[in-house]
Amino acid sequence: MMIFEFILPLSLILPGLWLLQLARVRTSNIFERLTLSYILSLAMIFGLLYLGGIMKAFNTMSFVVLVIVFVSFIHLFVLFTMKVLRSSHSFILCISAEKIVIALLFIGLLVIYAIFLSSRAILDSDVVQYYLPMAREIVSRNGFTYSTGYDYNILLKPIGVSVLYAWVYRVSGSTLSEAFRLIPLTSIFMLVILNYAIATLATKSQTIGIISTAIFLVLPFHDRFLLYNAFYPDTFYYPLIFSVIYLMLKYLQTKDDSLLPWVGMALGSAGLLKAQTIYSIITILLMLAILHFKSKKLSLVLCSLAPFYIFIPNMVAEQIQHEGLHLSIPVFTPVQLILFLILGMISGFCYFKVLSNISPVDKVNSRVIRNLIRRMFLILIPFITLSGLWYINNFLNFGTILYTSSINLPNYEWAIGVLNSAQQPMSAASVSNYLMYFSFLFIDPAVMGYAWLIPLLLGLTYMSKGKFEILRILLFFEIFLVIMIFSQVVYFIPIVAESAYNPRDILPLAPLLTIIASFGITSLFTTFKGKIVNPRQIVLPFLFIVYFGLVSYAHSVLIWSTSMVCTTLIGKFTSDFGAKFGLTLQQMSFQLPAGNRVIFLSENIWRILIFSLVAGTPLLISVVYGFLKKIFNVQAVRVKINVGKKGLSHIDPKKLWTYAEYTVIILLGILIIIIPRIEVLIAQGGIQEIAKNQLKRNYGAFYEIIVDGGQEFKGDILTFKAPDGLPYYLPGVKVIDLMFPANLAFLKDCLLSNSSYEIVTKLKQQGINYLLVNPTITSELDASLNFAISKITSNPELAGLLRNLDGWQLYVLNDSQR
Repeated sequence: MMIFEFILPLSLILPGLWLLQLARVRTSNIFERLTLSYILSLAMIFGLLYLGGIMKAFNTMSFVVLVIVFVSFIHLFVLFTMKVLRSSHSFILCISAEKIVIALLFIGLLVIYAIFLSSRAILDSDVVQYYLPMAREIVSRNGFTYSTGYDYNILLKPIGVSVLYAWVYRVSGSTLSEAFRLIPLTSIFMLVILNYAIATLATKSQTIGIISTAIFLVLPFHDRFLLYNAFYPDTFYYPLIFSVIYLMLKYLQTKDDSLLPWVGMALGSAGLLKAQTIYSIITILLMLAILHFKSKKLSLVLCSLAPFYIFIPNMVAEQIQHEGLHLSIPVFTPVQLILFLILGMISGFCYFKVLSNISPVDKVNSRVIRNLIRRMFLILIPFITLSGLWYINNFLNFGTILYTSSINLPNYEWAIGVLNSAQQPMSAASVSNYLMYFSFLFIDPAVMGYAWLIPLLLGLTYMSKGKFEILRILLFFEIFLVIMIFSQVVYFIPIVAESAYNPRDILPLAPLLTIIASFGITSLFTTFKGKIVNPRQIVLPFLFIVYFGLVSYAHSVLIWSTSMVCTTLIGKFTSDFGAKFGLTLQQMSFQLPAGNRVIFLSENIWRILIFSLVAGTPLLISVVYGFLKKIFNVQAVRVKINVGKKGLSHIDPKKLWTYAEYTVIILLGILIIIIPRIEVLIAQGGIQEIAKNQLKRNYGAFYEIIVDGGQEFKGDILTFKAPDGLPYYLPGVKVIDLMFPANLAFLKDCLLSNSSYEIVTKLKQQGINYLLVNPTITSELDASLNFAISKITSNPELAGLLRNLDGWQLYVLNDSQR
């Protein structure tokens, strides 16, 4: 079984690599080949498994996919072996010392991932609450069904990751198996590879590619994956979006239309994983249009309207969900209107500064428009074909591509009203709060962190002095992707008082941010004339990356989570460092409720800026020294780095010094990546005990029930806002949580029955034999239901108390009738 678990990650690359080999598809480099392999593998897997799910033949298609994976593995292994046997027995691996450093740091990070993913508890909230229970349901029903598998909720969003996990369940032979634990390793591998490929392509510099990749390896987002994000659909989604970025930049450089269908295929697979793919689709189409049009006025108008494009999918979805499609003019609050207008002005300004000086292909005429439409279709056809599989399923099950609440659940609007009335009112954020919140997105601890502000600002200064056409296009793509995210936040302000973006949505900014930060660090060794630093002069940049990597642990959710239960050296260091500026680990890791994030930045802006300034002081000192040296013409000591050209027998003292420098860099880099996380692992009980200890801390008194797997339950559980994960850790029990509108709507007639006895009778007819309530949490909802819950729990004839669980009470419903 262990061998099987190690082979499974390869299923995300090997089938595509095999098909490319069979089709003799040529690629310009290994990065492009790996990129196409990842896209093709996921497209093939999703295509077959979705068709199997729709046709109720999921088990058969799972076997077909497994056969393809093993055949591709065997065939590629045979081809590789034959190639080795036919070639010379002497192999010379030509690789620069800088790349060896990156490779070793990369391997160190992958080892940490493998250790944590294989041993930690699965605490990814949506994964244990939605995706894994859905996967079990798919396997048990041999296809897609109406519900999530643990309640009456309807499958609204894409469930590609559930399909992937269901396949693992099927081929491993058990829905209790956790053989999927190491699958994210392939996605992490692709993220690092693609970050290097994008940086190298955008800047035409291997040095920037190497430095940006080194920065990528020490960013704080890795600790989110290590703690609770690795099994989300986002993990498999990010490499697809990185692939889209790389292929689009490659297309704009080569004008090779054959790359566009691959972009569409990547977006189609991404659309089966996350609905947020719509941000990338809109941005790609906008970018194509602008780069085809000669008219700057037309391009400026198209860009200025960017914040409003998100209305189209949102309004279409809302109209379909409310029985029928008709035109209507949206009504905005003053805060929304002001923010949309500001975002529009920012969009227009960004076009003017970033792309207006890049000459498009032609003037606007019929030929240009036809070519534009053709290229858009090259993207849209594979995108619609793949992502449409899920909506075909919806149409076959519901008669509509999106779930229509008024048809399938007539009480849905009532349920939403009840749940809204049960929520605590929150103060609405102001325009200035949102502008501050948006302005600091690029140093959100979910990706970079406040510690990287100075390198980013220095890098932007460097970029403004140079001419990087492809990099400017990348900047355009990322800016307008962010505008789409901001627009979605603003759109939902009336629904959510303090609407906030999902931190997981901004990781696609990483390639651009690491490039800018690498410019900021390498600018110490070159003038601001657009010249790229010599690839051999990277010793000091690496040392700065090690330093910023250490400081970035202040933004680590893994360190913050561990600090709440035990003390570690890295936790004490980061906590004391942040405390000097009045910031806690929780604040620096941005582990705040979504509603509080918008206000937090406005209230703590000076603390954050001073923290960023102090963290960047060593780099600022080096920059000042560089300028002073230039002004006073101070001669610097230069060390010529020339590694491995004449072999080890010709080593001179200078080369020995160079080797020593690289050795120190490797040791420091591996120490920064590995040691703090190993300390955290040991503090949480080591490989053997970390899962148990995390479950105990996360679930408290529920731990005994979880360990038992819910075997004591002889029916389903009705609850409200129960701890996330019960549907996964109680595999034989349905957990019907009334916090989901579909569940409340389904049970409306039951819960509003004339008597408590009648309610209990109807609940038991639905298979619900238990109530799990926390009086403090359920009080508002209970009041909206005419105190139906409290009337049942207070009557011993109707319910008997089984357990007290840290404020929660577990009741069994009796068979009493009147």
